Amino acid sequence: MKQKQNPLWFLVATCAFVLWCGCADDGGGKGPAVPHAVKATDDKSCLACHKDGTNGAPKAPHPDKTGCTSCHAAPDPVGGDAGTDGRTEDKETTDDGAQDAGTLDDGSLDGAQDTGEQDGAGADSGPGQDAGTGADGAEASYPPILVSAMVHMDPLPSGMPEQQILNVYQSFRDGVVWYADLAAKTGLRISAQSTGVYAEAVVFSGHEGDFLEFMPGGTHHLGTHLHANVRGVGSLAWTDLPDQQKNDPASVLQVFNDNIPFVNAIFEANGFGAADNWYFHGTHASYTGMDGPLYSNDGTAATAYPNTYDTCGAVRGTPRAFRGSCGDPSPAGEASADGRFVKIAEVGGIIGYDELHGPEGMVYGTVPYQRRDFLRVFLEWRENARLFPETPPLHFNYMIHPYQLVAGKTGTDGAQIRQSISDFVEWLWANFAGKTDPRDRIVAIFGTVPDIKRRFSEWETAHAGIKDSLAAEVNTRTFFRRLPGIHAALDRAYHEEALDLGAGVTAHRFVERDTGADWVLLFSDEGTVTVPAGGHVPAERDVMSGDGTVTRENSPTLAVGESPVLVGPPGAFEAQDGGNGDAGGPSPDGGFLDGGPPSCADGGSCPPDRVCCPSPRPCAGLCVADCRLDAGFACPPQAPNCDPSTGLCGP
Repeated sequence: MKQKQNPLWFLVATCAFVLWCGCADDGGGKGPAVPHAVKATDDKSCLACHKDGTNGAPKAPHPDKTGCTSCHAAPDPVGGDAGTDGRTEDKETTDDGAQDAGTLDDGSLDGAQDTGEQDGAGADSGPGQDAGTGADGAEASYPPILVSAMVHMDPLPSGMPEQQILNVYQSFRDGVVWYADLAAKTGLRISAQSTGVYAEAVVFSGHEGDFLEFMPGGTHHLGTHLHANVRGVGSLAWTDLPDQQKNDPASVLQVFNDNIPFVNAIFEANGFGAADNWYFHGTHASYTGMDGPLYSNDGTAATAYPNTYDTCGAVRGTPRAFRGSCGDPSPAGEASADGRFVKIAEVGGIIGYDELHGPEGMVYGTVPYQRRDFLRVFLEWRENARLFPETPPLHFNYMIHPYQLVAGKTGTDGAQIRQSISDFVEWLWANFAGKTDPRDRIVAIFGTVPDIKRRFSEWETAHAGIKDSLAAEVNTRTFFRRLPGIHAALDRAYHEEALDLGAGVTAHRFVERDTGADWVLLFSDEGTVTVPAGGHVPAERDVMSGDGTVTRENSPTLAVGESPVLVGPPGAFEAQDGGNGDAGGPSPDGGFLDGGPPSCADGGSCPPDRVCCPSPRPCAGLCVADCRLDAGFACPPQAPNCDPSTGLCGP
């Protein structure tokens, strides 16, 4: 996010990280794979970053060598066409942000930032692995997981003197700049969605250049996100709409008209236009039926902005893009085979804390749960790559807010949030980003919402016949089709560590959060491998297969095949109903769809298994899990005690 004299995004985006130009022979004649999307794969483009360490890229130890990508497997080039100055040519709209009528935007929506490009090359991963489909529609290989870091540029405080507001903005800006610097060093790609309130402070302070690399064709991406703020008279003078007006069409229109032009101003200052601001993440002010008037800007409302959105955030926890309505807040009927909006959901939660999702979110915001959720997507990717390469491509998103990026800010686990983010990104990089599996398939690469959208559009073109089945899958919320039993079980667990159980076996230790018991996930990439019992693999054990079938075993060895199994002590997987102990994934009552738990504000009632959170708690006005119910729920370590009179967790 450093301001640049010249827009060198074409070269910067080409080499955001670890493309060691030339072949650093590791004994096998093959260097590490490129973990990020690229704009070009010629040596000149690679050396633009790696010869001198531009943008934090590691310096190549052998810049004199040629044929960078002959040794370092790289994705096919993606992004804007160089002939159009990197601007996306397809502006089809896919807005999604206004998904819920008044939903809390705490990461529950996901900004599926798409560029509208139909090029699915970004899904491709390396020699012979064309991420998606070739020109003839033939599937060459299953594409890698696209990992995108989401940031909501939320509103600044209101009702303060101008200088105090700017002081808060500066602290937030410092956090965002820190995050962009981390991305430059690690290859992470950031998809940011800004409110007009935050954007006005950017424009007022002359910091539009911070977002140069977020423009079309750049390393990162910028879209729109709204709370329920309207602008008064004078600079930085914003107020919140009263609750009773947040779903009023005239008030919602005012929110859109006041906010969006400031986000557009950032694009304009960097040489782009409102047509390039096509992704809408979410809004706290919305009403059913606003897709046409406000997202599509169809002329039936007096919009003061020219944007037409075509991509939006979607059901939280869904690792696939799909289609549907952006403005419909209902959890049912969202997906369709041919809706005009592309929807992309967040898979992970908010690193640091996620208080708006109640007790579950208090736990869900910690890194062990982020690792768990990524590994669930990885398991799905692995099954698809082995057996079902026609399946839609997968993505993994997690998010953060600028106020959580402020130096010294701690999360619900007591850890420094900046350190938690660094640890998580390092874990992704060390184990997955740019790494290949034993069959030479790249597992994951860093990308942005435009990359996700492109990949989904490419898949749609090649697999039009199974779009209906994807819509049905999303609507029934069976997001993981291959391993439903294991995925459901892991709702109650977090990732602790990878284990070394010998050659040919991959093993990860999870901790079941209710009892603290060890569970071990195991699979082999080399046929069936025998693992001796001992340590984390007990001789007497329950073994769960992917479909949820549990067998009781008592044996000194465990046979592990290519299909993953989850191993725990006897009785470990009983009563696997998900319940209200789910730590942030889709819940049966829709509590984690489009903005978090149902609202009980203004006298609203809660479902039978939830209670209304009172003020001044962070979850005030929301229906949160009733900790008194015996449904596999346990209060988080940060609030471990269940109050028998209220059903709320506390100190």
